[in-house]
Amino acid sequence: AHPDDVELCAGATLAKWIDHGCLVVLVVCSDGAAGSAVDNVSRSHVAAARRREQESAAELLGVRHLEMLGLPDGGLEDTPDLRGEIVRAIRQYQPETILTHDPHTRDRFVHRDHRIVGMAVQDAIYPYARDPLHFPQHSRDGLKPHKVKELLMWESDAPNVVVDVTGSVSKQAACLSQHQSQLAGLIGDLSALEWLSERSSAAAANRAIAHGETYRRIAAP
Repeated sequence: AHPDDVELCAGATLAKWIDHGCLVVLVVCSDGAAGSAVDNVSRSHVAAARRREQESAAELLGVRHLEMLGLPDGGLEDTPDLRGEIVRAIRQYQPETILTHDPHTRDRFVHRDHRIVGMAVQDAIYPYARDPLHFPQHSRDGLKPHKVKELLMWESDAPNVVVDVTGSVSKQAACLSQHQSQLAGLIGDLSALEWLSERSSAAAANRAIAHGETYRRIAAP
């Protein structure tokens, strides 16, 4: 949904996968323009800063393609236009696995944009990207329907997958640290590495790994 969401929630997983040769595409839906606790700066200033931060983080992580849709932060809506943008990206890049927000969390507050994007991604995977009569205009650009294999959702109340990210948390921390405008609100007085290490250690508790990231996985029909 926003610049920094991927690095914060799945950065170690993607760092590990990239190190093993996976090609990663990052699609950021909003411009991040409301992501400031300071009230005397403009949204355009914040959006420009967050774009630069996201570009730096994606480059450091090793993302193959970064797409920033630039939609209003705090104003994402589950519309045909948003679904169409996500379907277009799926058909263009043809991913096997997609990672996004879990839209069905109930035990804690979650940013509304996260819920909207999580639901839009689920719908884009099935049935829209898979079935050719949805968004047929994509065929004019040479894009074909594509079937995704699986969806991994972070921020889930009911995770069923733990990815072993031992050895990748330091890279995640370096990428998250590119989002300097957001760090204080995210991790407080801790360093990015300290905060992420504590969280990933907790996720790995009672497992034969040192650090983990958790997801709710569903296979795509």
